[in-house]
Amino acid sequence: MRVHKATNLAWTETAHHGFAVALVPDGPMWVLEGSSAVIWDYIAGEPDGFTAAEFAKSLAAKMSDDDSICERIESETVTFLSELVSRGLLVRDQGE
Repeated sequence: MRVHKATNLAWTETAHHGFAVALVPDGPMWVLEGSSAVIWDYIAGEPDGFTAAEFAKSLAAKMSDDDSICERIESETVTFLSELVSRGLLVRDQGE
């Protein structure tokens, strides 16, 4: 699943190393912390969209080259990205 940020999306970093994310102007706002914030930090830096596999490989490369870690990260990321798509914060790229 390849996704990109919604065009009417705004976010800011919180005081606790998380992110407040909302569709503007109507909201609502969601606060992302912990692993959600780690994934959002990656999303924020990807202007052209990305896949869960690309995120997983990027994170796993920083942690270890163990393929099982990469597979677990990808699986959990797909679930989180699907949730963000259902909330309208991310949009599936056409053809996905």
